[in-house]
Amino acid sequence: MEPLSHLELSLIRYVQAFFLKFFSVQRSRASILVSAVLLLSCSSVPSETGIESVADDFISTSVPWLACGEIECGKLSVPVDHLTNNGKQMNISVYRKVSQRKDAETLLLLTDEVIGNSAREVLEKSSLNLGIAVEDFTLISMASRGAIDAVMPSGFENFVGTVDGADDIEFLRDALGVKKLSVLAWGSGATAATAWVMQYPKSVGRAVLDSPEDPSVSMAV
Repeated sequence: MEPLSHLELSLIRYVQAFFLKFFSVQRSRASILVSAVLLLSCSSVPSETGIESVADDFISTSVPWLACGEIECGKLSVPVDHLTNNGKQMNISVYRKVSQRKDAETLLLLTDEVIGNSAREVLEKSSLNLGIAVEDFTLISMASRGAIDAVMPSGFENFVGTVDGADDIEFLRDALGVKKLSVLAWGSGATAATAWVMQYPKSVGRAVLDSPEDPSVSMAV
């Protein structure tokens, strides 16, 4: 087993502090999360040899990025109905913060917009909430279907299921041009990410998921 790098140790500490602050009601789960991060860091291949550089991949990305303050904003076009793919498309807002490191790994942050953390806000405050170690990653954030920056077309308001969200993540990975995508998610974002991990295991780099629901269980009351 390779020793943990300074970056990995720093990221573990920042993730722990972040979740203890914002999810204090779930302290026991946060402890489990930190253990999972440690396990993933220990079992994964060191970044020097195991993580492919994705810097060049961003040159050919199919997401059109525009300057958006200190970050970049873009639109991801996805099928409204992934199952039938009947040609009806919708736009989902995505956000990017490029690392200054040439060999930076891509990390997707998926928020729980139900509790008020928008995808853009999570990215803009990533260094504040996760610490400066996160700046060694090229960060991507994506809005959830039905959010203000991912409005559903009229007549398709019910196409906001967890499986739809999982397929949106896979569309994003493909649009970014990366073979594997790592993800840090919590709440409803973690639920969608869990479904994505289950459906597309070969697309997953590393995943740290806090408080996901069982994606196989209907959320309808």
